[in-house]
Amino acid sequence: MKNVSFTLKSLFITGLVIGMASFVQAQTVGAGAWMVGGQAGFSSEKTDGEDDAFNSLLIAPNIGYFVMDNLGIGLNLGFGRFSQGDLSSTAIGIGPYARYYVYQGLFPQVGIMYNSVKFEDEDAVTATDINLGIGYSFFVNNSIAIEPMLGYTIGGGDDPKTNSFGLMIGVQAFLGRE
Repeated sequence: MKNVSFTLKSLFITGLVIGMASFVQAQTVGAGAWMVGGQAGFSSEKTDGEDDAFNSLLIAPNIGYFVMDNLGIGLNLGFGRFSQGDLSSTAIGIGPYARYYVYQGLFPQVGIMYNSVKFEDEDAVTATDINLGIGYSFFVNNSIAIEPMLGYTIGGGDDPKTNSFGLMIGVQAFLGRE
């Protein structure tokens, strides 16, 4: 019983020290800095029994401003082109996001994207997505970072509703980062 108590106390103290260290760590990005960059991607998906692959090309630029140390808010844009055989569609989206650096380059990010999707010879449809992600900024110098991010999107279309999970890679320029 004495060993269990010692182990629990040790785990509690270790967790407390790690938690305090994350609060006293130096800022990753200071208030007043700007972040400009984005992500791009291409995918091709072939399903058994289908003649044609589903192809997508995505470009997602963004701009953000750090309102306080480590907390940035901004605007995402999204452009996408999707095709499968003779069918194709184009999507355009815009929405706000927030990011907070919790420890060095590690950050969670949350955003909302308002999308308009146009299918050939049909009216455009709209959808609102909620985007959640966790990523890391690998700073190659004081101003440029390469950012892998695991993301989860909760799709808000009427029919069908879709959720997705994926890995994204982006590049950001930080202007005014000390």
